[in-house]
Amino acid sequence: MNSSKSSTVVKRQLETALQLLETGNLDNLRSLLQKMHKGEETRLAYHASAEAEYRYYQQLFEFAPDGYLVTDVAGIVKDANRAAETLLNQSLDFLKDKFIDSFVSKEVRPSFHDYLHYLEDSRVTAYDDWQTIIEPPGLPAFPATIAATRLTDKHRRVIGFGWLIHRVRSPHLSDESTPAMPSFEQQVMVHTAELSETNRQLRREIERRIKIEADLQESEARYRAIIEDNSELICRLKPDGTLTFVNTAFCRYFGRSPDDLIGRSFFPIVPKEDRQLLEQYLASLNIEQPSGNIEHRVILRNGEIHWQRWSDRLIFDQDGCLVEIQSVGRDITDRKQVELALIEERKMLRTLIDSLPDAIYFKDTRSRFIIGNQAVARLMGAHYGEELVGKTDFDFYPQDIAVNYYTDEQAVVESGQPIVAKVEPVINPLGERRWLSTTKLPLRDQDGKVIGLVGIGRDITQHKELEEALYQK
Repeated sequence: MNSSKSSTVVKRQLETALQLLETGNLDNLRSLLQKMHKGEETRLAYHASAEAEYRYYQQLFEFAPDGYLVTDVAGIVKDANRAAETLLNQSLDFLKDKFIDSFVSKEVRPSFHDYLHYLEDSRVTAYDDWQTIIEPPGLPAFPATIAATRLTDKHRRVIGFGWLIHRVRSPHLSDESTPAMPSFEQQVMVHTAELSETNRQLRREIERRIKIEADLQESEARYRAIIEDNSELICRLKPDGTLTFVNTAFCRYFGRSPDDLIGRSFFPIVPKEDRQLLEQYLASLNIEQPSGNIEHRVILRNGEIHWQRWSDRLIFDQDGCLVEIQSVGRDITDRKQVELALIEERKMLRTLIDSLPDAIYFKDTRSRFIIGNQAVARLMGAHYGEELVGKTDFDFYPQDIAVNYYTDEQAVVESGQPIVAKVEPVINPLGERRWLSTTKLPLRDQDGKVIGLVGIGRDITQHKELEEALYQK
């Protein structure tokens, strides 16, 4: 409903009412007033609908897991959601009227200005995944991606930009006798006074509502643009999984229109193997813990299986009853494939070291086991290498032997120098004395810092016994 058009109609109706009063046409005046009353009810209903839609998009904005900033065309912050306040470690009052580049590192500010000018180009509607460094006051700097979109009003004029920051509520006439019928002049005077007062009140109310309506339209357009043009997948679901809202990115990702999705359940696009996990996760959320994250697979329209990570928040009514679930997701297929490949590599490595006859183990800087293969587990009286994790040689060997092992290992950690092929005794679970040729190497991180050690022990008992026998001869 156009605010200026609505105001013009009301103005004409008031002028007509005054003309009817002047001519004494009270029947038509009464009919006009009834029509104006119905029109006002329609405007109130539209106003309530606009307010509800505004609150809807404002909730999507406020409770989104990623930070959102809204600026004017000059890059001055005008609004921010809760996640942005947390990321930037500042309240909305502090963030307001600050230039958008105030929160990025000085080194990237020049390119950030180029980024802003690029957005001002009328041919550009959005710009995604610009890499930068965020420097929140009082907190360590962190890398982030920034996606921006141009915000327009209903006339498609640019009114600002939306920025996504992602962290890799009648007088009566009577006398003392029997009441007499008022004269025509008295009726006109009474109705004129009533209409004049009603007119003043109506004008004030219309002006107030026109301003509220315009503000709501601008805010709704701004929040809608942020949600619709966002690269994140955004949707809302009923508690039973029925979709009630999907943004453009969600539709584009699944290759379907809003009409195809809204009113249908989200669960069929989740593989059966993951569906029970998703249902259990949603059931775990409640009013005390209203938000959470989950990773699961989805089925695309072409049948491909992709991985997604979703951040969910429960929406409750004023009585504390769950009404909807707001979800923001992104594709993590590439990352998940890397993770699964690493898991397979670790399995292959584990199989390899467990098949070797030599005792192989990894320890941290305090000589605690991180990994141990089957050979070292058997040597120490354990069934599996996992039983060694977090323990030291003092948990398995006599004090004098464990002290010697610990001393050698700490020397490797502190000096960074290896111990190679040292012959040393060990007592097996049967109490037998065995001999090992032990090599211990420093384990370093990517910066060259020693973070532990790798040990390899080869049983040379037969060789040692043969050597002693030859020596005795």
